[in-house]
Amino acid sequence: MRLFDLSLRHKMPLWGSLLIITSTLAVSGALMLRAYDDLKHDLVISSESLGFTLAKTLFPTLLHDDSWRAYELIRAPFHEERVKQTMDPTAIFVVDKNLRVLVSSQPLAMPVLADLASLGEDYPALAEVLRRKNPEATGAHEFPDSGRLHVSIPIAEEGEHLGTLVITHSKDVFLPRFFGFAAGAAGTGALVLVVATMPFSFEGRRRINQAEEALELLQKRADALILS
Repeated sequence: MRLFDLSLRHKMPLWGSLLIITSTLAVSGALMLRAYDDLKHDLVISSESLGFTLAKTLFPTLLHDDSWRAYELIRAPFHEERVKQTMDPTAIFVVDKNLRVLVSSQPLAMPVLADLASLGEDYPALAEVLRRKNPEATGAHEFPDSGRLHVSIPIAEEGEHLGTLVITHSKDVFLPRFFGFAAGAAGTGALVLVVATMPFSFEGRRRINQAEEALELLQKRADALILS
């Protein structure tokens, strides 16, 4: 029997269920995108807070060309005795006005005076963005197919600009939280789908009992996902 051959009595509940399913999937997708944006926002705020503190302490150090002290300052967030945080950076470095590396937390990978655009991976794209942006403005930068998020903070005081501090994060730091939100959204969506597709009274008591048992089990699992 084809769908369009069904009577109105059967057709209306089916079309209504289809509409509910489509709406639920759209809302779940929107919630997952919102969760990703919120987590990214939290990471940028955390990074900017660290960056403003470092930029303030780096200014007099760079002004006096004290490279060793500058290195100690940007290595401080990576000290082994420090309690590790979820949103800790993977690298911190400073570039001058010509986008050459002045100091880096990874001197072997990013040697002093190296051209940022020559370092490979997504650094050429980052160099291009920094070249075009207002040097006095902060910014968050991510690129297609890149697993990194870069936050740039100017090192400047009273109109004198000495360079740009860049804090790099791996996007993996907020993936566990994102997957937790995604699992909760998926569980809630599945719960709505079960409710939307509950058998009607004319389909028999046995099918209704089976659906109610499945709904109860799914409700418990959805609650567990949301609470976690």
